[in-house]
Amino acid sequence: MGHRSKKGWIEKTLVRIQASDPESNYRRAWLLSSLLENYFEFRKLWYLGPKESMLWLEQNAPHALTLFSKSLAPGAPLNEIKNLAYYVLGNGIDKIMPSTPQQKL
Repeated sequence: MGHRSKKGWIEKTLVRIQASDPESNYRRAWLLSSLLENYFEFRKLWYLGPKESMLWLEQNAPHALTLFSKSLAPGAPLNEIKNLAYYVLGNGIDKIMPSTPQQKL
């Protein structure tokens, strides 16, 4: 799936998770598990898995880590998930030039 279709999927999923039925809850979990990898991919950075990627965010993009932390907390409000998703989509791209993970060429 290309960037454009992934971004479209994120936007559609934000609408679909507004209910509180089992399908919406499943989609919410699916979205949350995808956003970390998408964050790195959309910024042309190597995704190093959740543990290393969270450590990288802590050192290089603390605001992003805060958004992930709030969204991944049990029972996180939908508003927190939306804030993270819009940030991942690029509405608040951090200005840090990372040293690691390496940018994809």
